[in-house]
Amino acid sequence: MPDYNQLKLLFFIQDITATIFTGIISSLFFLFILSRLKPRIKICDKIALHVKKNHSTPKYTYYFKVINSSLFFRVYDLNVRVRSSTVRSSPNGDNIVFDEIELKVSKVWLVNRLKFSHLFQDIFLGTKRLKGRTDYAVQFVTNNNLTAAIRGNKCITLQLIAKHSLTGFTRVISRDFKHEDEIVKGNFLSGNTFKISPQK
Repeated sequence: MPDYNQLKLLFFIQDITATIFTGIISSLFFLFILSRLKPRIKICDKIALHVKKNHSTPKYTYYFKVINSSLFFRVYDLNVRVRSSTVRSSPNGDNIVFDEIELKVSKVWLVNRLKFSHLFQDIFLGTKRLKGRTDYAVQFVTNNNLTAAIRGNKCITLQLIAKHSLTGFTRVISRDFKHEDEIVKGNFLSGNTFKISPQK
């Protein structure tokens, strides 16, 4: 039968073990909660192409759409970069070559939170005219020829970085566009949707 000192040591070790275990669980839970408090950004998987024909030569404008899908928090310092990448072979392997694609505006200071009444817009509202603000969705525009930049073994990549309004945590998101059929002629509908209205 263990003596008093052995029991005291055993209880001490149990207390320390329980304290450490509780601390680890609490820290993991806290980190999990904080990880949820990052910007919630969605990037459309299509690029909208608008063709303006009232010139001697048509003017092509391409649009990328981004939505802040959080119902509670704004997004700050939204920065976007678009580039075209090409795979080029070398004697001992492949190299990736990047070309920057210029946007008319590449930075937005503030993107508002998603409007609750627009949450199920695609299901209940369709193409009906929206009521209220739609400043949770932004579009980034370029006049570069993206159709040519996506052909062959080329790829267009959109990368964005944004800060959460409460925690200041930063999130980096990217999306690749690899096929010409990801460029759709038309205009994005407003609000919480990625639908493109065909250009007439």
